[in-house]
Parts: sequence; C-alpha cells; structure tokens
Amino acid sequence: MELLPVLTGAPLRRESRYSYDCRACRRCCHDKRIPLGPYELARLAHHLGTDTSTVIRRYTVDGGVALQAREDGSCVFLGPEGCRVHADRPLACRLYPLGRVVREGREEFIRLAPHPESEGVTGDRGTVLDWLHAQGVWPYLAAAERYRAVLGRLVE
Repeated sequence: MELLPVLTGAPLRRESRYSYDCRACRRCCHDKRIPLGPYELARLAHHLGTDTSTVIRRYTVDGGVALQAREDGSCVFLGPEGCRVHADRPLACRLYPLGRVVREGREEFIRLAPHPESEGVTGDRGTVLDWLHAQGVWPYLAAAERYRAVLGRLVE
C-alpha cells in the first residue's frame, strides 16, 4: 500500500477556494495507508467499545501507526454500507482528498490524486476552512498539535 501521489498545483491554505462532494463510492477506502496517532486510536477504541491495545492488535499495522488493510486492499473498517467507524474515522480520512502538511509552523493543504474511478467531485463553492469545519477536524488537529509538542520536548 502506498501513500497517495500529490496532484500538481499550488498548495492550498485555509482561505483557498475549495469544495468536495463525496458520492460515497467507497473507492477512497482502498489501497491507502491511513496514519494513526494516539487520539485516533483512542477514538476508534471508544467507538468499538474496547481498549487501544485491542485496536492496535486487531486493526493496525506497524505497532499502531496505520490502519490495517485486507488482502484486496480495502480498509479493515470498510463494510457493505461504507465505513463502520465513520463518526470516529481518522484525520486522514476526514481530510481526503486533501492532505495536510505542517513545516516550520506553517500549514498547507495539498490535493491528493483520487482513485481514477472516484465519483467524488472537486469544486470551488467554499473554502478549505469550510471543508475542515464540515469534516469535524478540530479535535484531531488539537490532539496532533499537543502530541507534536510532547514529542518535541522529549527530543530536546
């Protein structure tokens, strides 16, 4: 499983024109490496009614740093009706088809190449900020920043 290639074009900022209409084709739930942080693991454990150790053992790879995929490349949480953990899905799933990059304290969003048969439609009816609000990313971003700060202090 590989990370998605980045589409060409200038990086986006929160105020950049952007919209995405998901058509629930579920093609984005295949052949992706979905990274996980501690907050995402905790949300998944709560959603599944279990503990983080069980989530790591049953549903992740590399000791909990990414979601597991089935042999056909589909996400371990993809069911016949869609995502079985949609309300508590990881940040990467919430942002798709955008990726978020933070370098030297500066945030940018990049467009990821969608599945070639994706039914989703990208447009410019709103902004990246509107998309972030609609996807409920704020607790995920706050947790990621706290985690990054802790790691920074440990490295120092």
